[in-house]
Amino acid sequence: MNEKLTIWAKEFLFLALIVTVSGVVGYLYESPLLGVVSGAVLLLALHFAQVFALSRTLSQAATAGSKSHLVLSPIGRFLQKEIRNLFALQTDQAASVARYKKRGRKRQRALSDAISDFRNFIEALPDAVVMLDQEHRVVFWNQAATHLLGISSALDRKRSIESLINDSDFTKFMKDVSDQPFEVFSPTSSKHLLSIRVVSTNDQRYLLQAQDMTRVRQLEDVRRDFVANASHELRTPLTVVHGYLETLMDHYPQEESSELMRIFRQMHLQTDRIKRIVEDMLMLSRLDRDPEKSNEMIDMDEFFQAGYEEAVTLASEKKHEVLLDCDEGYSFMGSVEELSSLLTNLVSNAVRYTPEKGTITIGWAVSQEGAYLSVKDNGIGIEGQHISRLTERFYRVDVARSRELGGTGLGLAIVKHVLSRMDGELSISSRPGLGSAFVCRFPTSSVSQNATENKQVS
Repeated sequence: MNEKLTIWAKEFLFLALIVTVSGVVGYLYESPLLGVVSGAVLLLALHFAQVFALSRTLSQAATAGSKSHLVLSPIGRFLQKEIRNLFALQTDQAASVARYKKRGRKRQRALSDAISDFRNFIEALPDAVVMLDQEHRVVFWNQAATHLLGISSALDRKRSIESLINDSDFTKFMKDVSDQPFEVFSPTSSKHLLSIRVVSTNDQRYLLQAQDMTRVRQLEDVRRDFVANASHELRTPLTVVHGYLETLMDHYPQEESSELMRIFRQMHLQTDRIKRIVEDMLMLSRLDRDPEKSNEMIDMDEFFQAGYEEAVTLASEKKHEVLLDCDEGYSFMGSVEELSSLLTNLVSNAVRYTPEKGTITIGWAVSQEGAYLSVKDNGIGIEGQHISRLTERFYRVDVARSRELGGTGLGLAIVKHVLSRMDGELSISSRPGLGSAFVCRFPTSSVSQNATENKQVS
């Protein structure tokens, strides 16, 4: 604002100078009219010179550094300066716009390349991949989805995935999407079994992945058949060998050869261990091959009393104290054979890995959250990094110790399979040197209550 006032003051002084010169000319020639005319001519010449200089500045646009000496008026010089600054600013802005456009084109090409690569990767996947909108309608899919799910670009775009996979259980699955896989036969071929996973995005869209599990299931069937057949074929000769060894041990004169008797005992011990491994493998094979649940009403009071007596027998050699802490008056819907196998395996583990004169507690408690069967001990405990793998087949924390104690490595795998058939869950807590707790949780729908009591047997 001060700069503009200064310029207008200079302009006023400049005009005053012209008026003064005109007055001097009129005075010298003793003609006021001549003074006025000379002033007007001088003012017109000055303005013509300013207009010429400004037009030249406009035409030169890019030559902001050049100066025109024809502009004499302060206002003219100010306008010339502003024009040059304006053109300089426009030039800078044009250069910036050009740079941004260039960057935008590069980013657009990079984005297009990324999208193209993504599509190529998706198309190369052997699994079907389908993108769904909020209403579960098909938006995008790969070639594998066309093969496994029968999605056609002409007919099925914007159709709901439930109408493409016409299965009532799948429709229920899509109403409450979870991380668990869902298995269904392919709508294009009943011979193909699909494992479907659905994940939701932040904007409530969904990504569906369908994996062909047919070959995997075939290989699992081959493995189960092999294990079942091999175990079955091994059981008979092992039983014969084991029986003959028992006969030899019972009738062989011990005083004649104590070394030979030691060999017999070692052979008997190892054949007994192999027999238990074979029996466990047969049990796992039966659980794998038999999808039908054998349900019967089990009186849990009688069940735990029998389990307690068996546990006392197993623990007698190491002089363990066995406690039974159970809620009375309940019945359980399930297989008594499988539930007995579950309890026996848990108790056997507790007996095996608890030092002499330890304490083993068998528990049964029912609440609103579910029914809980537990086996706790004060044995050697388990390191935390091993707990997640304990239910794997033949997994051992300490291989040498497990073999020495006679473990088969299949007990907890059987427990896991039995629980899965009963819709149960296994939780394990343990601290080295303090003991372990194995807790099996069953749904309340499997339990019926007759009376509520609590007993302690030791």
